[in-house]
Amino acid sequence: MRIAVVGGGPGGLYFAMLAARRIPGAQVTVFDRDPAGATFGFGIALSDSSHEFLRADDEACQRDIEAHGVRLVGQTISLGDASVHFPAPDARGGLGIERLALLDVLRRHARDAGVDVRHGVAIDSLGALPDSDVVVGADGTNSIVRRSFDAEFGTTTRWLGARIAWYGTPRPFPISRLTFRRSDHGWYWSVGYRHAAGASTFVAECAPDTWLASGMADMTPAQQLAHAQRIFADELRGAPLVSNHTSWKSLPVTRVERWSVGRHVLIGDALHSPHPSIGSGTRLSMGDAAALATCLARHRDDVPAALAAYRAEREPAKMKLVVPMERSLEWYETIGRRLDGGMGHAEMVFSYMARTGRMDLERLRRSAPEFCARHEAVAQAAFATGAG
Repeated sequence: MRIAVVGGGPGGLYFAMLAARRIPGAQVTVFDRDPAGATFGFGIALSDSSHEFLRADDEACQRDIEAHGVRLVGQTISLGDASVHFPAPDARGGLGIERLALLDVLRRHARDAGVDVRHGVAIDSLGALPDSDVVVGADGTNSIVRRSFDAEFGTTTRWLGARIAWYGTPRPFPISRLTFRRSDHGWYWSVGYRHAAGASTFVAECAPDTWLASGMADMTPAQQLAHAQRIFADELRGAPLVSNHTSWKSLPVTRVERWSVGRHVLIGDALHSPHPSIGSGTRLSMGDAAALATCLARHRDDVPAALAAYRAEREPAKMKLVVPMERSLEWYETIGRRLDGGMGHAEMVFSYMARTGRMDLERLRRSAPEFCARHEAVAQAAFATGAG
């Protein structure tokens, strides 16, 4: 079986490694538009539950990923000067890892499995690909594989109003920190989490009306960075923000009716554009990769059957994360207005924890019993309405 993988991110490399190991004689080639050692962004957070599915897929790779990451031990949620801490749900907690470190691990394991990884090869037309039995679109939200067959895939896209930017900072955040801050122009919020011993990813976001009122649309990237440093000075404690081609942008919500068209199939961000608010983009992409590799190995003599099985078997599990992700992104779209309407810290925290429908009140009581006891009536109201 000849497999062409467009995109050398975590999903593409993970799929390529697993396919090469599970399909005897498979010729797997990854086409990555970036040079080796280059990437956008800073770090990736993998939830505590990610460890188990990674171990089940390939234990050696999972151990290597853990060895290059750092532990994240819970979350602090702040509104102005008020804060509450939620410990990790188990002793292990989540994992932060530098994006380049994760890609290096996956690239090494892929090559050890016999994958041909080609860097600096931009696929701007599918005609540039060699003859293949399967073409895997692992090339992100702006996927050329998907865009080449938008009508056939049944693609729809809408754009969110909030603006978001990915920065780095040398200030380590061993505890993930979500902060909401009111400025003269409106609401900003940020998430900081450590991805290396002395470095963190810092995701900054603002409400749509704040973007317009602040004048950020007319600022240069350097001015936007300086503006963000002023807004989040208390969180950064004197540490600078670092840019890696960082720009403030609105995010698309892209969905498809079909997961494959002929021999072309999508995984990860190309299939369901992610939103960072539940931190599952990489997990979703790698989960898609594992499911597709499994189905191709099982139906190696019947590609259409393999691609049909991929969707049938993967979709129920994936939608358990995609649906909460969509609830979460909608929560962020309106949180600025609700904070302006008088929502206090406790109400905001409980609304945040209830926003996806995956957290129940009893579980939250176990995580932060004193906080919940102090604000029991507010908590019950928030969970009764789903997201406050």
